[in-house]
Amino acid sequence: MYSQFLPGENYSAVELPGEFSYKLTTPFRASGGVAFFIQKYGFIAADIEYVDYANARFSESDDFGGNSTYFNSVNDRISGTYQSALNFRLGAEARYEVFRFRAGYAITGDPYRNADFDGKINTFTLGTGIRLNRYYADVAFTSSTANSLYSPYNFNDPSVFVPVVDIEDKLNTVMLTFGYNF
Repeated sequence: MYSQFLPGENYSAVELPGEFSYKLTTPFRASGGVAFFIQKYGFIAADIEYVDYANARFSESDDFGGNSTYFNSVNDRISGTYQSALNFRLGAEARYEVFRFRAGYAITGDPYRNADFDGKINTFTLGTGIRLNRYYADVAFTSSTANSLYSPYNFNDPSVFVPVVDIEDKLNTVMLTFGYNF
């Protein structure tokens, strides 16, 4: 691709032609949890998860035919952009006869190494339901908040001002579930 904006101001980009295959190694994850049951009245559960986002890797498939420098630069960007993070989840369910009441909190750790914002995600949940012999119905509300930055333009010249939008993401979800046990 080649473009010319002003006389003497030319830009070009080159991509690898055709189709190719690659391998993806996903980030390392380790997790553990505990649960405490309060007889027949409910339970409290907590877990922690370690994720090394910087450990994700792309590599050539056997039939790719050799441009490992491309994947080396991609992997270098992954290592430079991401870091390891800890994710925490805590939840509880209370039982009263056929009724269930749930609450939970989760924090997803910041995966970004040198970001100008805190990339963690906070999530709160509340839910209730009813359990009969064969049927059940549940309703749950989830509220998540996170921060991010968005720039519609990227320039190679650091002296050029790049507009950035600071976004506070809020996602609220209501889920209704009906089920039948057979």
